[in-house]
Amino acid sequence: MARKGLFIIGGGGHSRVVIDSFLKSGRQIDGIVDPAYEKDELIVGIPVIGGDDILDTFSTDAVQLINGVGVLPGRLGRWKIADDLRQRGFKFVSVVDLEAVVASNVKVSEGAQVLAGCILQNGVTIGSDSVVNTGAIIDHDCNIGEKCWISPGVTICGETIIGSNAYIGTGATLIQNLKIGEGALIRAGATVVEDVQSGETI
Repeated sequence: MARKGLFIIGGGGHSRVVIDSFLKSGRQIDGIVDPAYEKDELIVGIPVIGGDDILDTFSTDAVQLINGVGVLPGRLGRWKIADDLRQRGFKFVSVVDLEAVVASNVKVSEGAQVLAGCILQNGVTIGSDSVVNTGAIIDHDCNIGEKCWISPGVTICGETIIGSNAYIGTGATLIQNLKIGEGALIRAGATVVEDVQSGETI
């Protein structure tokens, strides 16, 4: 069976981090899709193949994608891109950096990303399209919903549930057995000791 092509969406800072994590596995990325760059421009040695429209020229059975678009609070472009491309039939590859510590029974769902220096302990689940960024620690039996952004240096203690589309800012600490609602935003450096409601900002 022929190898499927593999393209990453976006050529900015998050994309370059994800590329580095992915290439450690010995696999290949064939091109970058980003309208902000010139065609054939090289980003960390990988050519830009064009803007968003270039994907129209490929069969969804012939290529797979990585989402390299970053996230800031309140900006949902990353998730919209993933939803739109899935509706067109494309599949997203998950990325787990070889320098992350991941327990044997952790579940990393389609399109999720676990970057360098992360620690994911026994029984953790990472939902589809979620990102566990550099050096984050997620302890035993936590459940991270889909489309969550766990920023660098976050610590989430055991048996905590993070609802879909939540954003956890850099260096935040969440004690054990919490429930963080969908779309909640936890600011950088926060210490969270009680549940957070859906859509709440703390």
